[in-house]
Amino acid sequence: MPELVVFLTKGEKEETTKFCELGIESCHFPLATVSLSVPIIKPLEEAELKVVLASSAPELMLELHGREMDMGVYRLKLQKQKAGQYTGTMFLPVCTQKEMSWEGHIVEESEDVRFPISIRMSR
Repeated sequence: MPELVVFLTKGEKEETTKFCELGIESCHFPLATVSLSVPIIKPLEEAELKVVLASSAPELMLELHGREMDMGVYRLKLQKQKAGQYTGTMFLPVCTQKEMSWEGHIVEESEDVRFPISIRMSR
């Protein structure tokens, strides 16, 4: 997968966002690498999200919403492991569709930097 060099600054429109799909391969941004422990998430099953930043941030937050179905906003505060490394355990909710995509961002505390990601979910 070619390196994705898209990231958003605060105020940029989401309609033009190119989401990097997490799964088998990691997403590579100019300031970060994001990876997922499984290729496709199953509802209510653990999946580990890992972010490695070029520099450290006080806090990172994952914010996702359903693309095909309104599922509200899923938020997860990522835990700082050591300088520049953050992890979080995801448990996405059950939906009525067999498959769906979640789109959103990993957001720095100041919200000045946002990494656009997409995650596929299947029962």
